[in-house]
Amino acid sequence: GIVPYHHAHSDVLVMVRIVSGELPDHMHYKAVPQCVWDILLRCWARDHMERPTMDEVKDGMDNACIVLGSSPS
Repeated sequence: GIVPYHHAHSDVLVMVRIVSGELPDHMHYKAVPQCVWDILLRCWARDHMERPTMDEVKDGMDNACIVLGSSPS
């Protein structure tokens, strides 16, 4: 896969893109299953109240493991 914001040539440019609301495009990260990408999108919500708690992230990742046929740790 490619590194997120690989097209930004400095950390400052990465910060500008993040602050402006630019998120990585799932099309460039096809190896990431949709169920995991959905969790990432929630984590990247601009409004902190919309972001999941760590318990919700863990539960979501556990469910993703089940969907993908592996054991949650």
